[in-house]
Amino acid sequence: MIIAAFPATGKTYFCAKHPDIAVDFESMPYKYCNYYEVVSTIYNKELIKGAYELKLRQGWEVEYSKAIMAIENANPNLYILIPPAVRVLHLLKNAGVRYTMVYPKEELLPEYIERSRIRGNSEDFIDVITNFWGTCINAAKADKGAGQKIELASGQYLTDVVKL
Repeated sequence: MIIAAFPATGKTYFCAKHPDIAVDFESMPYKYCNYYEVVSTIYNKELIKGAYELKLRQGWEVEYSKAIMAIENANPNLYILIPPAVRVLHLLKNAGVRYTMVYPKEELLPEYIERSRIRGNSEDFIDVITNFWGTCINAAKADKGAGQKIELASGQYLTDVVKL
């Protein structure tokens, strides 16, 4: 089962709580050609999100979506948690792959900014979330590829809404 979930919804915690049946399949190693070089210099992994040193890899979405599909095919009972990257989701949808979309209520931006600060995200990352919040929420709501959509209320995390 593929779950596309917004930042700060508890993907990493969910996977840590259920390590035998869930994987937090990060996109950053696919998205940035110098990810491993940059991450080796940062003490808090959350700080790399939004780091200006990262160099975008063109076409990363294709390789990432192929990797997601390969993992799902090899492990059909595994929960694969991914970020809701629109182009990746479009590729999955076009390949006939269903996923669950998890996103917060639009009015919860202040809560998610605080969650991001608590987990140690950079202010650059928080600025990206802030600037694109409404656009991302609307895209999640309009997503036609999602087999199921789950809107999180205040204080809710993936562990509260994903039934195993």
